[in-house]
Amino acid sequence: MAEEKNYIVRGIIIGASAGILLSFTGYVEMGRGAALGMIGGFIAGLTLAKRRQGKD
Repeated sequence: MAEEKNYIVRGIIIGASAGILLSFTGYVEMGRGAALGMIGGFIAGLTLAKRRQGKD
């Protein structure tokens, strides 16, 4: 269970970073970019955790 949280937190951080980098280009506002990146990162982290759980 602790590994699942690690994947999710890592996905949220990477997603927020990608959203902020996208905001530097001027396509979206910084808050919106970070929020959308966090949502995408959460889903990606959750998917990765579920896939890794099935391989054990």
